Amino acid sequence: MPAPRTYGFTGVSFTLSSPLFGNFATAGQVGLSELHVNMRADHSVLDMASDGTPMPTFIADDSSTVQIVVQQTSIIHSALVQWLNLHESAAKNGDPSLWASSAFTIRSLTDGSQHVANGVMPTKMPDKPYVQQGQKITWTLLVADMQSVSYSVQ
Repeated sequence: MPAPRTYGFTGVSFTLSSPLFGNFATAGQVGLSELHVNMRADHSVLDMASDGTPMPTFIADDSSTVQIVVQQTSIIHSALVQWLNLHESAAKNGDPSLWASSAFTIRSLTDGSQHVANGVMPTKMPDKPYVQQGQKITWTLLVADMQSVSYSVQ
């Protein structure tokens, strides 16, 4: 019987690339706490006529919402603020062409899963707490095309 695979978040990598910002890859302690990939649409819809005739439908929608939870004082939060500011500044100054031009990859060394995102854009600057103790901040990104791929894990 093969040994069970042990999950560890340290085996998860996140790499963001942008024509305005450049590249950012998680490596070491950057303050990343959680990544959540949420597909926005069901691929299947089943309509039933009054006489019981089924009409299945396939919806080709690979868009998603991704939540990135970070420490408020982290390197990754600072990088995401800079990324948003560069894209927002370009859009507000008359060039929105690069608003959804970013991409990222999330990869898990444990289970061989990988998400490849293209057409990435921020929803807004995340809410920021000013309280007694340091907090987590949640970034929500919209993704035009999210592909889930697997690769071989040894």
